[in-house]
Amino acid sequence: MKKLLITLTWLISIHQVGSQPACVVLLQKNNHYVQLKKVWSDEFNHEGLDRDVWRKEYPWGRVLLCNSEQQLYSPENIGISEGKLNLIARNEPFSLRVYPQLEDSAVLTSDCNYDGIQDTVGINLRTFSYTSGMVYSKPTFKYGLFESRFKIPYGQGLWPAFWLFGHKGEIDVCEFRCHEPDKVHFDVHQGEVIADNGPMMTERPGGWIKLNSPVKDIYISMSVLWEENKVTWFINNIPAAVEYHRFDYPMSVVANLAIPGNCPNLFCPGPDENTVFPAVFSLDYFRVYQQNNDTIRLRLIDRDSSAGFDTLSEIIPVQHKKFLSKERKFEKDKETDIIGKISFYPDNQIIVLDLFQMKAGASVYLTNSSGLTLLEEEYPGRNQSINIGMLDEGEYLLTVRGRKNNFVIPFSIDRDTKN
Repeated sequence: MKKLLITLTWLISIHQVGSQPACVVLLQKNNHYVQLKKVWSDEFNHEGLDRDVWRKEYPWGRVLLCNSEQQLYSPENIGISEGKLNLIARNEPFSLRVYPQLEDSAVLTSDCNYDGIQDTVGINLRTFSYTSGMVYSKPTFKYGLFESRFKIPYGQGLWPAFWLFGHKGEIDVCEFRCHEPDKVHFDVHQGEVIADNGPMMTERPGGWIKLNSPVKDIYISMSVLWEENKVTWFINNIPAAVEYHRFDYPMSVVANLAIPGNCPNLFCPGPDENTVFPAVFSLDYFRVYQQNNDTIRLRLIDRDSSAGFDTLSEIIPVQHKKFLSKERKFEKDKETDIIGKISFYPDNQIIVLDLFQMKAGASVYLTNSSGLTLLEEEYPGRNQSINIGMLDEGEYLLTVRGRKNNFVIPFSIDRDTKN
């Protein structure tokens, strides 16, 4: 078991457009920027579950046969209120045929271990002690950043999970035993192991991450970055684990609130007399981001103080401009109140502002050619990133304003959209 530590190996920077982030920028340890743009989400700011997007049970039915679970998934145990999806577990026995077309006494089998061997999992007619809710996305995705923000219930025998499933394997973003809200389980099933676990981990997938504090009664964000040969887990945008593993098929987004059976079972024991029902797994949103393949052409504009915007310079992959007074050199002038540089990364659709010195603080403004302020940031620090991936074509002014010095960098954007 490992203690979750804050690390700067990755940094996730969320850029807001309206009320939702339109893209995510990943800053990796080699200073390589990768931008992902949102390709799908459900914020649950609507009435009722969208039937074109979600199933209320598994494609094969309302039961997962192999996990010794005690619940039956029911559409009645799903609700949306105040912008939240609620998966509700209730203590209410319910009997039915797992497969309606088979006789009550039919013996059921399933390949529980993904080894090609059919395991006996009981008879067709059975009584479930509990009902609960789940969602299973009809859209499928291959690679990307998958994120949800949620609040788990508290109590023994409650097993909420957020995961990706592709019939031939799965990625468990997170699973909880809700009487131990200071630990989170993560895992992968099937697929192909590429290499040993990465440097951030002392636990392999299938283990538990010890959190800095319990997540009882609070919303947290969990996500995975699924790449071709690697899966990285994040807790509240902080990297927590990595596994070099390959899945080469699309997967659905799944969330459920299960009730575990008797031990031995990874998530046992089941509920006791102190477990409160109904129990609610509350989810704020699901979001999926994938590689942004738009091509951004960013040019600096030569600016004459009397003429305003003038001629465009050639395309630049990376360029630095010092924030220094034209009249003085900062090494000899203690009055210069802003010292730093700006770096343009059009391939990664980002501008990085790095202020070395701010005697009295500084503000950053991004305005378009009509004078509309698109960004206003007070007291930016080192390596402040500004997303340009969502900007329209046109001319812009980036202004760094100090108490004594203002520095203005005009630039222009045009784009070739590929997706």
